[in-house]
Amino acid sequence: MPARGLRKFGARLSTAASAEEGQLALQTGEFSLVICDIGMSGMNGFDFMNHWRTQEKKPLRPSIPAVALTAYASAAACRYPRKEDF
Repeated sequence: MPARGLRKFGARLSTAASAEEGQLALQTGEFSLVICDIGMSGMNGFDFMNHWRTQEKKPLRPSIPAVALTAYASAAACRYPRKEDF
């Protein structure tokens, strides 16, 4: 998990156990970056970010850069994030 490495460089982190928990955190907190596993169970990372990008279109919602990570992906899955504004 990248959290340990990011903390080593002084990053302040917030983690979520599920996509739903992550959506709630984004609605209530302030974040500079979202790092998302595209292989989450339940709502996958692509659906997670599509949902958030829809929320960002509402007034007073900041656009947050996002990074998609996975340990297992096909070549097509690696191209998909570019189309989805990761």
